[in-house]
Amino acid sequence: MDASGTVDSVGEGVEGHAVGEDVFGSVGKGYLGEGTLAEFTTVSAGTVTHKPSSFDHTVAAAIPTAGVTALNMADALQLAEGHSVVVVGATGGVGSYFVQLAARRGARIVAVCRGENADYARGLGAADVIDYAAGAVADAVRSRYPDGIDAVADMHGDAEQLAGLTEQVRSGGHVASVVGAADIEALGARGIEATNIQGRVTTASLDILSAMLEAGEFVAPEIRTYPLLNAGEALAAVGTSHVRGKLVVIVQ
Repeated sequence: MDASGTVDSVGEGVEGHAVGEDVFGSVGKGYLGEGTLAEFTTVSAGTVTHKPSSFDHTVAAAIPTAGVTALNMADALQLAEGHSVVVVGATGGVGSYFVQLAARRGARIVAVCRGENADYARGLGAADVIDYAAGAVADAVRSRYPDGIDAVADMHGDAEQLAGLTEQVRSGGHVASVVGAADIEALGARGIEATNIQGRVTTASLDILSAMLEAGEFVAPEIRTYPLLNAGEALAAVGTSHVRGKLVVIVQ
């Protein structure tokens, strides 16, 4: 869905964009297919924005859906200075942005990831790391934070795992999931505000992230690139659910 490139032509009635301009964003189509694994693609004017020269197309292509989802999640969790938030999937695409955005808001990040990614998570801003392969995550959170936590950001998991973690969330806390695992009604009955987040990309949200990146308020995640010919390998890597950072396919 995401891409960064140069405008080859502009549709009738489109304003604010010109041939030869560098842009990045998402296709903005309400269906799957006709995506961006191609030399040329069509995108909605409402889901792209101008790409500054300060970062390249590879970095820009890694931003849209993951970055906007992370931004929406940080807003939904209403994070503030001193809040503790457990981040499940902290080193993936969305997590790599979310950890940075949450840390910038003053939250204490408890990153849940594989042990080998601990240093990467700390480099993004995590204060504590839990290796999900070492035992039950909920038990580890309960042991380390017996007084409870303020929020859970769920980027990877299932409803059962998330339910176990939310037992440690204090009344008045927040839970957000990008995989639809938050039981909004049940959590609401406990005084916890829950949201299932979707990363709806807009020009406005891309402009916010672009300005933050230019200002050094976050950095690009670790990016691994593939030529278009090997796009299948990139998709297979995504299918393992163990990608650190982002994968970008380069059209040459």
